[in-house]
Amino acid sequence: MSSTPRTATKSSRKSTVAPKTKPPARAKGAKASKGDGKEALWARVEAVRMAQLQEGNFDCFATANAGHCDQDGCLYRSDCLSFAKKMA
Repeated sequence: MSSTPRTATKSSRKSTVAPKTKPPARAKGAKASKGDGKEALWARVEAVRMAQLQEGNFDCFATANAGHCDQDGCLYRSDCLSFAKKMA
């Protein structure tokens, strides 16, 4: 019994799947647009400030611009200091 190689046949159907395209890249050194994360940072800041007020504390999250915070018992202190650097 001899085996004969099978030949590949091309399908006459064309693919209906659109090719994937990449979003346009920003030019090197270009500034980020508004939607590149600052809005998410501000949303987090506002949410924490509202929580601070509801807990009866100062609504001072991310205001430690000089890197100093005297609220040692604050649950958000470590996040606050890092957000303050990002927001400056």
